[in-house]
Amino acid sequence: MHNTNTKKNILCFGTSDFINSFDELKEYLNFNLTFTQDLNLGILEQNTDILLIESLVLKNEKILKKLKAINIPKLLFAEA
Repeated sequence: MHNTNTKKNILCFGTSDFINSFDELKEYLNFNLTFTQDLNLGILEQNTDILLIESLVLKNEKILKKLKAINIPKLLFAEA
């Protein structure tokens, strides 16, 4: 039987503190996690299944417009 990689590719987008927190957890997660602080289409087209977004970045109107135009499932992490 073939062993295929079924892990989702998740791109984490947020501030450096947000990214550092997820980087510390990365080895314990059951998905492929990459990080960016610059939202550009080149990064998103690299086999991204889900975009993980920190809510603080939504305060920037330009970023919000870009996110609305992206046709990738998004998961928002809001401040508690």
